[in-house]
Amino acid sequence: MKRVLNISKRDAIGRRFTNLDLAPRLAQHSWHSTNCAWHSSISPDLSLSTKNGLLRRLSNRVRGEVARAQGNINGYFQNAETITSLPDYQAADVLHFHIMHEKWLSLRDWKLLARDKAVVWTWHDPYMVTGHCLHPIECDRFQTGCLTCPDLKRNFAIKRDRSHKNLLEKVAAVREIDPLVIVASPWMRDVVERSLYGPTLRVKTIPFGVEFSTQCTTEEARSRLGLSLNHIVLGFRAVNSEYKGFELLIQALEGLHRSYPHLPLAFIAFEDKGMCPSFENKIPVIEPGWVGDDSMQMYYRAMDFFLMPSRAETFGLMAIEAMISGACPIVTHGTSLAHLVHAPVHGIAVEHTVEALQNALQMACLNVGLYKNTSEARIQFAKQAYNIDIFSKELAATYDEEIEYRSHTQFSARQESPSRG
Repeated sequence: MKRVLNISKRDAIGRRFTNLDLAPRLAQHSWHSTNCAWHSSISPDLSLSTKNGLLRRLSNRVRGEVARAQGNINGYFQNAETITSLPDYQAADVLHFHIMHEKWLSLRDWKLLARDKAVVWTWHDPYMVTGHCLHPIECDRFQTGCLTCPDLKRNFAIKRDRSHKNLLEKVAAVREIDPLVIVASPWMRDVVERSLYGPTLRVKTIPFGVEFSTQCTTEEARSRLGLSLNHIVLGFRAVNSEYKGFELLIQALEGLHRSYPHLPLAFIAFEDKGMCPSFENKIPVIEPGWVGDDSMQMYYRAMDFFLMPSRAETFGLMAIEAMISGACPIVTHGTSLAHLVHAPVHGIAVEHTVEALQNALQMACLNVGLYKNTSEARIQFAKQAYNIDIFSKELAATYDEEIEYRSHTQFSARQESPSRG
């Protein structure tokens, strides 16, 4: 059986994206998949932890602070050797890079890891096309090289503007590694194609697969949560982030409630608790906190609508998971979401303004029966478009293709090099 080693900053967070949950399916296609993380919180039989003892952790923290102060966002880390010494690295036929930034690995590390290995690299966010930030949002300076950065405080914050040089160094490193880059949406592919990498970068669009299992009906889910079938249930992620549009969402919900105070609304607010104080004693607000993957479907099944007015989103897994459970997603333009939820057929997409979102919520809630009647069509679309078995098969085929590509390029290089003796 061929072997792929997935490398990422963390294992439990984002495990649906980093193949941790995909190993049994990949095995069906002759690929043994293991994971390696800087921060490992999963059992060793599922995920390997790098040898990051106290001294290494302290050194890494210092290197990170120096890097941020000097603006050299990925310049000083030296952690590749903790991975190359692992037997799973040495036995791997393919490396699958995931989150390779965020105070962990340097460009030197990327190149050292990729030496003599076939590399597939999923770009989960636009970080690789920018000079320092995770998402450019409305800024298009990445297209011309981030010559000057208008916002050094945007994550990942730096104190000195070295953005242009950072980006040029990233582009050079990626060209040297020559990975096959996977993106999960046409929106993200468009971002990459408008970047400095140009047509020489090998890019493949593969939407993530979503697990689907029928655990309970809407009636059962609402009964468990203390909600009635008469409630109009709106779900959303409650987190203060410049990327997620939470402030805009709250303003739109407050406007909806003022205009229609007698609507039987109920909210399910994931992640952070206490984020909806203006609705206290007015509307039922269920706050489950951060929910494990296996428990999510019950909450989705209870919803009529899932709200995701993000300013930056390369895939939007929660909107897809809500769809596959029957809820109608309501999203805003400017990210990957409008395309992924197939708006306006199976989802609702509006401009990223309070007025537009409030109007969309009003239309949806006043016609909730219409969206209940179309839930089966949404489920069928999502099950076909984001089928996890198809995703697994395509990913395994991609690994096979990359091995063949690497074998061919290495053979060509040997043929072109001058003979010795």
